[in-house]
Amino acid sequence: MFTLAQKVQYAVTPVHTKDEFELFRKALQPGGLFCSPEGPPNFGMMAAWWSSQVNGTSIFYKFPEYLATHHKTWLDQKHTSHTMIASREQQKPNET
Repeated sequence: MFTLAQKVQYAVTPVHTKDEFELFRKALQPGGLFCSPEGPPNFGMMAAWWSSQVNGTSIFYKFPEYLATHHKTWLDQKHTSHTMIASREQQKPNET
């Protein structure tokens, strides 16, 4: 049975499964469908595309707002990782 108000067959959830994290990463990596070097992706279009990927087991529907929120978290983690890699030499004297 699907939700009549939203006409979805599966739950609408924030990005939370391993497969969803991987799908998001692939969509935004260089060459991915939603890679945009000039700003954030169009989350409305991304949500529509995401709906075509839903299987109800490991990938669920997303509102554009959920994708936008996850995008911010994803960028923060990506920047942190790049900073840690770039500063590896400066970190060495502080390691025990």
